[in-house]
Amino acid sequence: MVRRRLALLAAVATGLAGMLHGIEEPYAWPSAAWLAPIAVLAWHALRRRDHAPRWTLVCIGGYVGFAAITYTLHFGFAVLMVVLMAVITGVFRVHQGERLWPTVRQLFLRLLPIGIVSLVIALLAWLPYLLSTHFLLDNPRSAAQHYLPEDGAFLPVPMMEGTAFGVLCLAGLVWLLLRCRRSEVAASMLSIVLAVYGWFVLSTLALVAKTTLLAFRLNVILDVTLAVAGVFGLLELVGYLRQKLDTRYALRISMVATALGLLGAITINQGAIGLALQPSVERAYADYYPTGDNAMGQRDPAKPGSWTDAEIRAIAELTGRKPVDNVLLTTDYKLMSFQPYWGFQQETPHYANPLADYDERAAEVQEWTTAKTPDELLRMLRKSRFKTPNVFVLTNPVSPHSDVEPPADQSGKLVLQLKGDAFPQLPNVRDYDVYFDPAVFDSPAFAKREVGPYTIVALR
Repeated sequence: MVRRRLALLAAVATGLAGMLHGIEEPYAWPSAAWLAPIAVLAWHALRRRDHAPRWTLVCIGGYVGFAAITYTLHFGFAVLMVVLMAVITGVFRVHQGERLWPTVRQLFLRLLPIGIVSLVIALLAWLPYLLSTHFLLDNPRSAAQHYLPEDGAFLPVPMMEGTAFGVLCLAGLVWLLLRCRRSEVAASMLSIVLAVYGWFVLSTLALVAKTTLLAFRLNVILDVTLAVAGVFGLLELVGYLRQKLDTRYALRISMVATALGLLGAITINQGAIGLALQPSVERAYADYYPTGDNAMGQRDPAKPGSWTDAEIRAIAELTGRKPVDNVLLTTDYKLMSFQPYWGFQQETPHYANPLADYDERAAEVQEWTTAKTPDELLRMLRKSRFKTPNVFVLTNPVSPHSDVEPPADQSGKLVLQLKGDAFPQLPNVRDYDVYFDPAVFDSPAFAKREVGPYTIVALR
């Protein structure tokens, strides 16, 4: 897109912006990092008046398809961005005197190969879902978009932050506004900025339909775009000063610019590691490994993670099965991070597959808690339309390692915490407990073992 030296600096700026947001969502980072150069390609391809640049259109379609199978939100945003560019290009051409329908036809023929290529790639992942009988009959609605954190309720203004990164973004915004009419790079990147803010507006309007477009997830795209634009803008400023001032100062200007650039990069890097990533770093040291120890070699019996190793051993001994042959009902979801167990229920409705019948499964679990005898529970499990769990990992409030205090009318019962959608509240998840009478597992059909704060029950 640009000269190699300039491209290298743009790549460095992209990496620095990723340190602030991209690390937190590594699966979204590739589609976010590649968007700026793809936007330049799209702008160039749509504005060309001669023959269509076929391989360029194929590359753009490849990117859009890649986003569709890795991060659907970026897929939707990329489509909006490309369409927005086509609309802007068409409006300017008609304004300059070109006829409307020939202009629309040409732009449509440029968009068509992008759509075909991206569709073919997208169907690799989406076709099984779209062909699902369940989907065709019920068209399930996902709760994934029911999330409105503070940074999604306000327009992002990284260029107003009093940091080195904020200065870089401010320089980028100024450069985009000053150069958008003469530079394809600036015009295309300004289109990204406009599309991001447009997405925030659409997300706000979506609240009327009791959903959102998760606009805050586009902050990383805005940061990358403004940071790269800031590099271009500051380099042009340095070149301008070298030309306008006495040539005797040219070397000094370059030295000062280089020093400030290095200091800015170091400041952004240290800020990311020391501030933006600090909570994640602290969690990384505190989280428990499957051995029951954390990264510091510590083991605290009061922490549920310290019992992970014992839980895994108990499940293997009680069932006599390989992990992949077990279906667990548990809220200790880290077990399924360390062993390939199947889970009867996902952690929250927002991360559950729309075809997984999250609410119906939660209702079924609640029905199981009404069982009074082992035979009644076994009968309920046999009648279920789902593949029922053969292992129950329930919290035992009686255990000295448990900090759960059930209400008086549920005293002595085993606890399972379920979750429900609480949108638009923040947090968007409501926790509620259901209680199993221990007597329903007093049968030769079940094997039980106490492991720390948990009671593990396996169906023989």
